[in-house]
Amino acid sequence: QHHPERSEQTFRLARIGQGWILGSIEMATHGMKRPGTHVASSHCRLHFLSADAVHRAETEEPIAAMHLYKLLAFLATKRQEVTIEQLGQFVHILNSPTPRLKGGKSGLSRLLNQTPMPQEL
Repeated sequence: QHHPERSEQTFRLARIGQGWILGSIEMATHGMKRPGTHVASSHCRLHFLSADAVHRAETEEPIAAMHLYKLLAFLATKRQEVTIEQLGQFVHILNSPTPRLKGGKSGLSRLLNQTPMPQEL
């Protein structure tokens, strides 16, 4: 089992679904060689493309690099669509009126008396 050094930052990879691409910390930090430790919260398969490999592909295989960027743009768009849909659902829930029981407290006690309680083992 690997134990990250104290100076390293640990990134927990949340459950994001099949086919998602994680943003490259190495690219964002201008080639930082050890951006930290990434820990998956469930069994998964990860593939890594270093910033150097991407830059080399841009020069040596520009069409392949273009397809890579096109794929990344497509996946980012899909991810954004899912986020927007989820935010819409949250807004709907937050703006919904609070359900009220008919009969006030007496309605609540009737409901509690009708609801079977879990049995203890």
